[in-house]
Amino acid sequence: MRAVLNRFLLVTLLSFGCSSQATLLRVKVEYNPSEDLACSLPAGSSIKEEWKAELLSREPEFLRIWEAQGPRFLAATEAISGKKFPSQEIIARLTLCNSPSESFPETGLITVNMRFALKSFTPEPVSMRYKVDTLFHELLHTFLNRNPIENSVLLKEHATEDERVRDHLHLLALQKAVLLRLNEPDELVNATNTEYLKYVAELSK
Repeated sequence: MRAVLNRFLLVTLLSFGCSSQATLLRVKVEYNPSEDLACSLPAGSSIKEEWKAELLSREPEFLRIWEAQGPRFLAATEAISGKKFPSQEIIARLTLCNSPSESFPETGLITVNMRFALKSFTPEPVSMRYKVDTLFHELLHTFLNRNPIENSVLLKEHATEDERVRDHLHLLALQKAVLLRLNEPDELVNATNTEYLKYVAELSK
């Protein structure tokens, strides 16, 4: 079975404080069952046909939400930080492989694990909006890779933490700041704690 649904989202964003220069970020969302073939071959890693069928049928739902929310997320990120996303094409590959969602900034690839959004996979699936937020989360890894934080006092304070924890300190703070700026506190676990503000402040230096 081979089915590919591709959609380009072309987002033109005015840079912070400068209307004459724009960031051009292209996000291509796709699901290709053949891309999942290799990961489904090892024992215990099979991908059921009903999962594929449901994801193919619901991919347009994912795209509609991303097209409505994506430009707002990206614009708010740049407005808050005063920094820009890279002008490149990002491939956002939806996957049913038994692996976590990941970003690969060097290659411009993002994978979004869609298993737990499917009724055919779990009786209590997460919302498609949750998975769109996952895509945004992974895009923030690309953003921070493009805009590294130099001489971070806060990272020095967490020097003994696991690298994965350190990689998410500023990212999660920025993601929270974006959702609050867009008046979407319901998408957050804790919308009232203000600890995130000091991390956002470092991002905007």
